[in-house]
Amino acid sequence: MAKNEIKTEETKPKAGIGKKKIAILVLALIVIVIGGYMFLPAPTGEVVLNEKNSDIYSLLVAGGINESMVDATVERVFIAYDLPAELEKEASWYFVMGAAAAASPESEKIIVQAFVADKATEKISVKMKDVLDLLAGKISDAEFAGKVEVSA
Repeated sequence: MAKNEIKTEETKPKAGIGKKKIAILVLALIVIVIGGYMFLPAPTGEVVLNEKNSDIYSLLVAGGINESMVDATVERVFIAYDLPAELEKEASWYFVMGAAAAASPESEKIIVQAFVADKATEKISVKMKDVLDLLAGKISDAEFAGKVEVSA
């Protein structure tokens, strides 16, 4: 009887997933990952720089604003910068808006955010047309001030 018990135990299937099944699943997963990777587009290796960002940044550095982030698009120019100790906040806004208008006059809007001691000050936004009108002398400083939106 001992021999019969041994035979029946050997013929019973083992519980759980076998090593062969795990190996097949891992292999299938590897094939799927490699196959999917082959269909991804290859990187071109080209870096496209936005020249408007570089132009605005250069103007800011020339004016004494050395720490800034610039993002110029057709919709808006966004400039965030650390306010240098020697500049007044309001004066810096006009300088930054002028730099944006000089380098990216086709943008619709300018948004300016100054930081003092790593704390954000008011956010200023104005239409590019209004800045260009101020620079051309078509509107006064008082008229321009009424067109500038200030938010906390």
